[in-house]
Amino acid sequence: MFRPGYVQPVDGAVSRTPLYRTVYCITAGLYPLLRRVAPRYVTTTRAIGRAMLAVTYAEGTGPSVRRNGDINDLSLSYAFARASKA
Repeated sequence: MFRPGYVQPVDGAVSRTPLYRTVYCITAGLYPLLRRVAPRYVTTTRAIGRAMLAVTYAEGTGPSVRRNGDINDLSLSYAFARASKA
């Protein structure tokens, strides 16, 4: 199960909920600051996608609940593994 905190949409991802779109529009400029101040509580849609792919390759190992810190770590490990295979 994935339990992200603040998710910054990237690559053209747009929420269907008008309130969320407004909040994302307002906070988009704050994302770099949030990332520096509280990196374990923010992530991106790209990182979530990579983390989901990494979990499928892990074949059931690790915790069953993945929070923001785990999501970001898995995303980096998946990106690194893909780059080293190329």
